[in-house]
Amino acid sequence: MALCRVYYIYLMTISSNQKKLVRSLLYKKYRNIHQAFVIEGNRILSDLIQLGDLHPSNVKLIAATVNWLNANNELIKKFQHITVTVDLNELKKLSSMITPPEVIAVVDLPQHIYKEDMLNNDLTLVLDSLRDPGNLGTIIRTADWLGIKNIICSNDCVDVFNNKVVQASMGAVMRICIYNAPLINVFKSASKQKIPVYAATTDGDDVYSVELAVPGILVFGNEAQGINVRFNNYFDRKIAIPVYKNKRQTVESLNVASAAAIICSEYRRRQLQGYSK
Repeated sequence: MALCRVYYIYLMTISSNQKKLVRSLLYKKYRNIHQAFVIEGNRILSDLIQLGDLHPSNVKLIAATVNWLNANNELIKKFQHITVTVDLNELKKLSSMITPPEVIAVVDLPQHIYKEDMLNNDLTLVLDSLRDPGNLGTIIRTADWLGIKNIICSNDCVDVFNNKVVQASMGAVMRICIYNAPLINVFKSASKQKIPVYAATTDGDDVYSVELAVPGILVFGNEAQGINVRFNNYFDRKIAIPVYKNKRQTVESLNVASAAAIICSEYRRRQLQGYSK
């Protein structure tokens, strides 16, 4: 361990230009300019490296404390040429988190291009005008857990690579193919390919009693307004999670991330058991 400590003393310390880059990536404008975003957190980065989601070809920079580097010597061997040291006081200035982690990374934006034929493959999630980064990140994390590979966001959704979205997804943004596209085009394409579109609403049919086809598209809407009514003619069916309230008052609706988790889980349950109803 002592040898490791001596070794990391000789790594380059973070430069002023690198600090400027990291701080700029808090803003979507500069994420687009540099085609990069920031991933923060000891656990997230460790998991992404171990699972093979991060490798030197898609990482621009890793900045970490000497203590973290010593503890993760084997983990980052392949990244030594892009690794710099930084102290905790500096990380407080660079991090978007209240309690800064001991490691951050600058990572290339994934390049996913939406194509019509991707709809005809398993289950696709479509998100209309989600604004809360925590909700979007949680939905991405849920999709990853349930093996859903494709998510399409309307162009006015919160940016997928917003720091809070990345944190809430626990790094799943690196494993899910996430696209931005005009939703009207997506629904027209689904209609042309005869792929059923299910809209999650509060007034839909009981999700536990309707048929759910594969491939299929599940649509979830804005936290306050729901799904834009201009899309209604493109939905094959509206579905809802039934309320079990025993004749007492309850909340008006579920959080969109909670609703997505329940409906996607029901979809997968049926697939695993080999039936659609």
